Amino acid sequence: MYVKYMQKQERQNKIRHFIETHDILRQDELVSMLADLGAEVTQASVSRDLLELGITKLNGKYVRIEDKIEDIFSVQSIITAGENLIVLKCGIGMASAAALKIDNSRINGIAGTIAGDDTIFVAVKNAARQGSIVSELKKLFKNG
Repeated sequence: MYVKYMQKQERQNKIRHFIETHDILRQDELVSMLADLGAEVTQASVSRDLLELGITKLNGKYVRIEDKIEDIFSVQSIITAGENLIVLKCGIGMASAAALKIDNSRINGIAGTIAGDDTIFVAVKNAARQGSIVSELKKLFKNG
């Protein structure tokens, strides 16, 4: 088999392409895919490349964080529950980060937030403001 020396930039471009077009679950899969192109590379090199490219494991597969940041913070639903409560459903494990985003937004009329794993309760000070707060939350999370 022909062994090709692959420059770092070319190798990283190939890794980025593989991540975008395949579900990569393990680093040795990338090593194997690069070997199929004739490039000899170690798992340690691939590991460093992944770090430099901002690629990490999310839900069991490698993804570029830049590509997934909106998905991570996405809010799937925003609904009211009673007169003084709004419930948001978001990505698994992201409720605390999303609640912090709500708290930092300083939306007028929010008394506070409580975050679980994928659910956020938003307490509203005044029932009359609930609808406008829902609208502001939809803008904050680009859901409206």
